[in-house]
Amino acid sequence: MRLLIIFLIFSITFAQEGARYLIITHDNFYNIVQDLAQWKHQKGMKCKVVRLSEIGNSASAIRNYVINAYNNWDPKPEYLLLVGSPSLLTSYSFGQGPQRLYTDSYYGDVSGDYRAEICYGRLPCKTATQCSVMVKKILTYEKRPNLVDSLWLVKGIGIVNEDGSDDDTIYWNNVRFACQLMGNAGFIQVDTFSRYRGHNANDVINAVNQGRGIVLYRGNATGNWYTPFNVNVQLTNNVNMLPIIASITCQTLTLSPYNESMVGEAWLKVGTTTSLKGAVAFFGNTHSGTNLAPIRGVCTRGFFRKLFSDEYQLGKAVLAAKESIYARFYNQYEYYGFNLLGDPELNVLTGIPKKIYAFYPETIPLGNQDLTIRVEREGRSLPSALVCLWKGEEVYKYGYTNSSGEITFNITPTTEGEMLLTVTGRNSIPFEGRVFCQNPTGIREINSPVAEKKELAKGIFYDFLGRKINPSFVRLAPGIYFLKDGNQFKKIILTE
Repeated sequence: MRLLIIFLIFSITFAQEGARYLIITHDNFYNIVQDLAQWKHQKGMKCKVVRLSEIGNSASAIRNYVINAYNNWDPKPEYLLLVGSPSLLTSYSFGQGPQRLYTDSYYGDVSGDYRAEICYGRLPCKTATQCSVMVKKILTYEKRPNLVDSLWLVKGIGIVNEDGSDDDTIYWNNVRFACQLMGNAGFIQVDTFSRYRGHNANDVINAVNQGRGIVLYRGNATGNWYTPFNVNVQLTNNVNMLPIIASITCQTLTLSPYNESMVGEAWLKVGTTTSLKGAVAFFGNTHSGTNLAPIRGVCTRGFFRKLFSDEYQLGKAVLAAKESIYARFYNQYEYYGFNLLGDPELNVLTGIPKKIYAFYPETIPLGNQDLTIRVEREGRSLPSALVCLWKGEEVYKYGYTNSSGEITFNITPTTEGEMLLTVTGRNSIPFEGRVFCQNPTGIREINSPVAEKKELAKGIFYDFLGRKINPSFVRLAPGIYFLKDGNQFKKIILTE
């Protein structure tokens, strides 16, 4: 109960000194996003949730809040998640007349040069139910992906919708480039669907329903992918096997407050909290135009190159794609047009995730001390894993393991109780553990000869390093052990 109370109030208290992960939400969804905020905070993405009613619902008010946070908070925001459809939480309108587009990129730009410094994304929910579905998709993907048949994570789709122009060569080269990166990463299957080869939307939906981790579309589109790939997302039934969709074409998401019926929004909205389907994220464009295939080809390469790099957060791939547009073509419309529906800090799975193991003392005394944690995966040290310790307002520390898979925190727990330990890493199942903080004066020493060892077989045993053990007392060597009996710890010195 004590931990539950801490979690329920954390959104109000834990981010007074800054945040790495900033959530700006319409007030309707404030309570729903708490589960996502708690998870991000727990894993080491120090999080703050802000209601629109606190900052104002104009594009300038939202951006000014973000700029102030970036310039004055410690830590400063690295990720920005907007929660609410554009009719509830406004996007930024750029251009005039037929060239008008809507974008969230404006909110990630804190320097004023139209290039985003902060990774950003949006959950385009209009109702509480839609918000709950989108939040659960993210948490399921990051914490509990469908591993009944884990091979779906190493399967992909590349779609080429030829139109008979010279652009077809660009489309095919883009798909081959993405397929090559997937193959290098250990993917066992990448379907290539082509209009000229007789494929259609049914092939896409059937493959997604069988389980695919990544879907790339290249070709023409407005609102939905053009025939024969105009998919009906309602037909998906890929329970908990949630892909990332890269729709690198014309407008397939809108961000307009007047029209939210495009295929991008549909991929995220579809499903229920008890039957998740569709996609976990959608990267696409709010801008349409002609003779843009070369620009979008560069965008595709930038996106996939980063997606399969050591930086596995989805928002970083989005910014890399946009930077490729800027560096090669300096086209503000296309730069603004590409946006992300989904979590910008989503830890993208480009392989079958493996279990993480953490080695640490599970019981520690109160007071100032250094605590070292060693992280392994598949029997080897895991460098660059994000490790976080969190105990209410007493302890909040995060950092990344070194080349030996170790990290040391200086902490000062002041009260007895549990401290959360969370470890995440690329293509890894998160580790969630507990460290018990105990007042040393409350530990009672028992000097026990061998004859009395069996009398101590009550409760949970830990060795001197805090590792939980399942004792067979006739085999336990003499030494120091700890017994957790209810809420009390006893220090046991086993003699000869």
